[in-house]
Amino acid sequence: MRISFMAVVVGLALGVVGCSKRETVIPVPVGNTTAAEGSVVVVSRAPAPAPEAPSSQDDAASLDLDRFSHVFHHGDRAYVVLAQVTEDSWGRGAPSLVSVDSPVIVRRDVDVAALPRALARRSGRSVRLVGTSGVVCQGVIGPMSLVGRFEPHFGTRQDWEGKNHDIGEPDVPLPVEQIASQAWDDSVAGRVLAAEVISTTGDCKSALFARAANLSAPAVIAASPAPPALADKAVDALRRLPSYATIEQNYRQSSASGPGRWEIENGSTDVTFFRGKNGSYVWVSAYGGEACSDFDAHMVALWRVEGEGTPRPTFTLLHEGTDELLPAGVTDIDGDGAVELLGQERILRRGGEGYATDSLAVPSFDCPC
Repeated sequence: MRISFMAVVVGLALGVVGCSKRETVIPVPVGNTTAAEGSVVVVSRAPAPAPEAPSSQDDAASLDLDRFSHVFHHGDRAYVVLAQVTEDSWGRGAPSLVSVDSPVIVRRDVDVAALPRALARRSGRSVRLVGTSGVVCQGVIGPMSLVGRFEPHFGTRQDWEGKNHDIGEPDVPLPVEQIASQAWDDSVAGRVLAAEVISTTGDCKSALFARAANLSAPAVIAASPAPPALADKAVDALRRLPSYATIEQNYRQSSASGPGRWEIENGSTDVTFFRGKNGSYVWVSAYGGEACSDFDAHMVALWRVEGEGTPRPTFTLLHEGTDELLPAGVTDIDGDGAVELLGQERILRRGGEGYATDSLAVPSFDCPC
């Protein structure tokens, strides 16, 4: 796996470590939602999915990777993620530092003989990379590497550079080999087994996921601006959820409380629309408060919308939670009729217990406070 570039443009899933004050956690209850009398929207909750049948670990891993693999980008190169849970025994040799930009990237060579068979045999397979416009490029899975990514504390960077952040006097910069060793240890929560896509045709820069080349690519509905009237109705639907009321109650009990709603006072609400031939979808993301204060809330919801051009559209709730996604497209990975929401290095997909976000982790040791 060749990784030699100056910058990475990725969507990050940040895990904050070592903050002096933690953010308030707002519980999000789940309950049935119906329209109020005289409402301009009809709100309902989609039925829970049936439990999935168990399958062998080897077959399940192979099938899932054929249909969908995360992709991250490094400069003008695309890398397919083959496993998000890795073992130290898969690596060989000392780690090497790839980049000290944001995020820091470090890698190790792979002992292919130590890999599970389902992963080892993926090298050399042809894949299609898919973006919001459909298939954007095609290539072959190249040699594999263990790759770790993370955001270090600013003091760690100063130590690496020879800047003593406690005393303020310059120190000797650390050797690259020592930085690589420290970075490898710190990247444990952000390690993946990945491989560069080589022998490519097309432009892979906009790819969101990879798929086996022998499978047809699913259609993707790209995000588009929401019609203003529909956006207002989507926000109204969000405000009817029990979880919204719970956050509003917490807001009223906090020092940040003001005359407006919790997402209006020092917050924002974003609506993303996906218009499809057989159904449209709306993603609503609401923020309120400030990080590290006594009130800091966030909630999201995914709706299937029918009759969006009518005075009384129907909103069916598919998912609500707190994970941000910055969605770029809607698709159906496995053709089961349950849509997936695509973002950079993230996907919201339905499992046996409902929708959940699957994302590539890039842990952060810096503090927003």
